Amino acid sequence: MDKARAVGSTRVWPIGAASVESKGEAIAEIAAMKEAGIVAVSDDGKPIATAKLARQLWTIVASLDLPVIEHSETFRSPRAR
Repeated sequence: MDKARAVGSTRVWPIGAASVESKGEAIAEIAAMKEAGIVAVSDDGKPIATAKLARQLWTIVASLDLPVIEHSETFRSPRAR
């Protein structure tokens, strides 16, 4: 963000990982990332492992007024072709 401000000709909208290392196994430190400047969270096509973790994620982002950018991907079995 500092580098983008210094250059002045580019808008940067940082998006934080929803889970630690985008692995879907533990929720990331979203509040700390918001303080650092993120405007949303996403794991970009990688799933959150359990419904419990997903609910925890939604509770956190709702309290922080942050959107979740969902990019779901469908797995297609090679046999289905």
